[in-house]
Amino acid sequence: MNRSYSLWVSSSIGSDESGVGTEENPFRTIGRALKYNYNATQLLVINLMDANNNVIGNWELEYVGSLVIQKSETASFNWRANIWGNLTGVDGPSYFLHGEGAQGDTASCLHLKDLSISFYRKTAVTALNYMNVEIDHCEFLSSGYQHAPDDMGGALLAKSSLPTSRIGLSYVECSGNGAGSGGCLAVVYPPGGGFLTDNCVMESNNAAQDGGAIYSNVSGRITQSNFTNNVAGIGSGGAYYYSGSPATPVDGFETTVISMSIFYENQASSNGGAVAAEYVFLKSASSAYQANHASYGGAIYVKGDLVALAGLNEVSNNVAQISGGGIYLETMRFTSLSDYFFKYNECKSSSICGAEVYLQGGDVTIPNTSGFFYNRTLNTTAICLAGEVSVEFVAQDQFPGIAIGSGSKMAAQSD
Repeated sequence: MNRSYSLWVSSSIGSDESGVGTEENPFRTIGRALKYNYNATQLLVINLMDANNNVIGNWELEYVGSLVIQKSETASFNWRANIWGNLTGVDGPSYFLHGEGAQGDTASCLHLKDLSISFYRKTAVTALNYMNVEIDHCEFLSSGYQHAPDDMGGALLAKSSLPTSRIGLSYVECSGNGAGSGGCLAVVYPPGGGFLTDNCVMESNNAAQDGGAIYSNVSGRITQSNFTNNVAGIGSGGAYYYSGSPATPVDGFETTVISMSIFYENQASSNGGAVAAEYVFLKSASSAYQANHASYGGAIYVKGDLVALAGLNEVSNNVAQISGGGIYLETMRFTSLSDYFFKYNECKSSSICGAEVYLQGGDVTIPNTSGFFYNRTLNTTAICLAGEVSVEFVAQDQFPGIAIGSGSKMAAQSD
C-alpha cells in the first residue's frame, strides 16, 4: 500500500456539492466520500464528525481497496457515531457497505471503529478478500428483516480466498440480526484463516439454519463475550456453529478456544443449543453454559474430533429433547473433562439419555481433578455411554475425583 489519506464527513455542516472532504469543508454523506477515491492501492480513511444522523446518501456503497471508517478524533461526542441512510426501502438502507480488497493486495484491510449501524435490509457489511478485517467498538442493530435460507451473515459477512485472512471483533454489540446462517457473523475463509470475538455481546440474533449468532468454517477464539437468546432455526449451534473437515490430521487440527464467556438461553432445533462444532479441537475454560436448548446436546455438541473442558466451566440447566442434556459427544478421537461443574441439565427421551453427558463412541479421559455431576431428576443417568466408548478415569482410588450427585448415575447403553 503506497500511502493513506483522510476525508471528513458531516451531515450537519457538510455538502456533497461544494464540499471537498477536508475537516474545514467536509462532505455531507459517506457515499460521496467513498466515490471520491479511485486509487485502490491507497488506504482511505473516512472520519465522521457528527454523533448522529451520519447519512449514507443515495449512493451504492461499494468500495474496492483498503478502507477505514471511524468516528473523527476531533469529534466532541464520546461514544459511537450513529449511521443512518436513505437508500431504497422505507425503513432504511439495503446495506451499509460492500467492500472488497484490491486484487493482488496481500495487505488489504477493512477497519470500522466507533460506529452504530442500524436498520439495514441485507447484510450490513460484506468484506470480501480482505487479509485483515477489524471491527472495534461498533454495534449492529437490525430491524429484523427475513433473509433467504442461503444468505450468510446478518450483520457481517467475511469471505476470502486468501489463506491467512483474519477478522476480529472487539467490543461489538450485535442484536436482532437475521440470516440463513450466521445471524450476526458468517466467516468463510480457506484453511489457515480465523476469527476473534473479544468483549462482544450477541443477543437475539436468528439464523434460519446454522449459527444463530456466528457461523464459521475456520477456527477462532471467543473471549469474554456474552451470547443470549440466539436461535438456529432448523439447524445447529444456537450461538456458535463450526463446520470443519474430517480429513484434518490429528497433528494439524483446527483449534477453537472459548474462554471467560457466557452462553445463556440460546436455542437450536438440531444440535448444540449454545455451541455445535464438527471436526475441530474445541477447548473451553472459565465459561458458563446455562439454560440452552437443543435436540442433541442442550449446551454443547461436538462431533468427530477433540474436546477439552478444563478450568471452571459451568454447564447447568440446559435441556436436550433427545440426548445429552449438558453435552453430546459423537465419535470423538479424544475427550478430556476436568475442573467442571454439571448441574440440573436434562434430557427428555428416556432414562438413559445422558442428562449431563452423552458419549456416542470415542475415547474419554476424566482426570482426578475437581468435577461435579448432579441431576435434577433421580431416575435419569448423569453420563450415558453408547456404542464403542473407551473411558479412562485417571485416579488413584477406585472411583475418580468426580462427584456424582445423589440419585445420579453412569450407565452403558448397548446398541
